[in-house]
Amino acid sequence: MGSPFEDNCSNADQHMEHILSEKTVEVPSIETISMQSIVDLFTTAVEQGIGYWAVVRKYKWSGLENPFVELKEDDQIGAERPGWMRLTAEDLIPILPRLREIGQHKGMSISEIMENQDAETADCAFQFALFGEIVYG
Repeated sequence: MGSPFEDNCSNADQHMEHILSEKTVEVPSIETISMQSIVDLFTTAVEQGIGYWAVVRKYKWSGLENPFVELKEDDQIGAERPGWMRLTAEDLIPILPRLREIGQHKGMSISEIMENQDAETADCAFQFALFGEIVYG
């Protein structure tokens, strides 16, 4: 049995997952994608995909409808853009059609990519959103 704090966090997370699974986003020229899928892509990028090129200063996801991260390029790899950048899960929405490029490479549709996302795909989505192109990897 967890502490009351852990139980409250767990209940809040479950409530937020329900809200996000109900919310969908229409992205022109692609299928309807749930906001939960976008948040999952965002979380995968921060927790597994971007660590080889980014330094994270602040990351909030639990209990938020629109999680965010503050990050910068790692100085040890020759960062071209100094300074901290802020990215939210909703910032990924405009780049979702660009996931077609990744899908074509992997032989997958965008909905298949969103259902079977991995660290590499999430990393690419973050780079498209921040830089407009794949800079690393």
